[in-house]
Amino acid sequence: IDSPVKGAFLLFHGVITWMKLVSYTHANEDYRTTGKVDATIALVEDLDPDETDMSYPNNVSLSNIYYFWFAPTLTYQMAFPRTPEVRFWKVVGIVIRLVFAVSLFLFLIAQVIAPNLNHLVQDLKATNGVYTPKLMAEYWLKLALANTYGWLLMFY
Repeated sequence: IDSPVKGAFLLFHGVITWMKLVSYTHANEDYRTTGKVDATIALVEDLDPDETDMSYPNNVSLSNIYYFWFAPTLTYQMAFPRTPEVRFWKVVGIVIRLVFAVSLFLFLIAQVIAPNLNHLVQDLKATNGVYTPKLMAEYWLKLALANTYGWLLMFY
């Protein structure tokens, strides 16, 4: 792979695919080993009428796994609840929070992480590339806090 961006995308896709397949197999194993003849959907609201009669052997199909494959979730269910229409204000609220979190993350990178890495490179050049424990501990602690905030923002 000639580009870190391509490699990161492939790794991201591979991890998501693996997590979805593990969820799919574990959920169907649970349905299979419940001891009941037909494991059915529990009390779930807002299901499509054609999904309410879904049971374990019938849910193992290509259309079901393809739907799960493209659904924005990592946990498998036999049927996913849906509202009849898109709630516009809920979508707007989520998009606003996403824009705010990404903006704050980019600000953190530009104002904290990038300058600290530049200062680290300058300090390493000044010491002729000698890694001293004091120097590494100082920058490690500075970047650890920014890294923690970055991870928290991206999981928000």
